[in-house]
Amino acid sequence: MAKIESGATADQLTVDAASKAARVTLYNTDGTPILPLATPKAYRATTGVMALGTIASNSCVAALNNPAASGKKLYIVRANVQLAMVGTTANSYVPLAMVRGTGTPAGGTGSKSGTGIGRRNPEDVAPIATFNYGPAAITGLTDDVSGDVRTIILTNQNAALFEMELLGDVPHNDYLSDGTVILPGYSWCIRNRAISVAGSLIVLNIEWVEA
Repeated sequence: MAKIESGATADQLTVDAASKAARVTLYNTDGTPILPLATPKAYRATTGVMALGTIASNSCVAALNNPAASGKKLYIVRANVQLAMVGTTANSYVPLAMVRGTGTPAGGTGSKSGTGIGRRNPEDVAPIATFNYGPAAITGLTDDVSGDVRTIILTNQNAALFEMELLGDVPHNDYLSDGTVILPGYSWCIRNRAISVAGSLIVLNIEWVEA
């Protein structure tokens, strides 16, 4: 019986014990593996309705966190925000910025992890990511040196519900290589870059895969 052997390493082609088929890894021309190497697990989380009140400027109000020892990357595939204002405050606005951060998140009003995070397939394993949210500020995170990557405005004149996709028009392909990546030890968070206005309401719905 013939054997297929690598000329570079002398490794031999492996046949899977269950399917009896050869196992392969697909690579790009630069030698990096094409993702996903296996079907990635998909997860969902929401802050629910947060009434920000007059939270201090530059407070982190929601953060998706990848633990430093996770051994995986998070690929954010959707991050939808809904904004509204209920109140009679004089004309003003709150800039909300998306930024990567490092550190260990703490504080906040709520947090989700493990089986507390929704799974697209209920048979999948629990996620390695954790999710912190306010309206009380989340502490312990330091903004990445690249700074804000996207900013939106919540105005107190916005009586009706306003909804938008936080990832903007960044392309995402089937292999996630163009996705918004959160490396181990990093977080993706939303900060208010000015003191928020009483009556400010925000909901974040976020979906990601882990690979």
